Amino acid sequence: MKQVVVLGCGAWSTAIAKVIADNVASSNEFCSKISMYVRDETHNDRNLVDYINNDHINPVYLPCVTIPTNVVANSNIKEVVSDADIIVVAYPSRYVQWLIKQINGHVKENAYFVSFCKVSFRQYH
Repeated sequence: MKQVVVLGCGAWSTAIAKVIADNVASSNEFCSKISMYVRDETHNDRNLVDYINNDHINPVYLPCVTIPTNVVANSNIKEVVSDADIIVVAYPSRYVQWLIKQINGHVKENAYFVSFCKVSFRQYH
């Protein structure tokens, strides 16, 4: 069975993780658990990973959405990607280079990347 992971913890990443988790829950082709890389961040003196794993919410970036129980947050990016067959990158484009440096050497040779990166452009006058 294929393992899907999501890199990112913002509103966009959380929404994507929810959609993927809902779809793989009943699949025979994919592992039912989705790993989600969540940077080490706190909210009201509590770790964001703890909120996602125990309360199934992302109170900082997408508080109105319940995260499925098969989404498991982890702040160790190397652990998240090490067994992944499909790596979904949902990060702002300006951080992708940093992200790739973090996972370099920890990704399976035959893993696929899917990009949901956000790009913003500045207008110059």
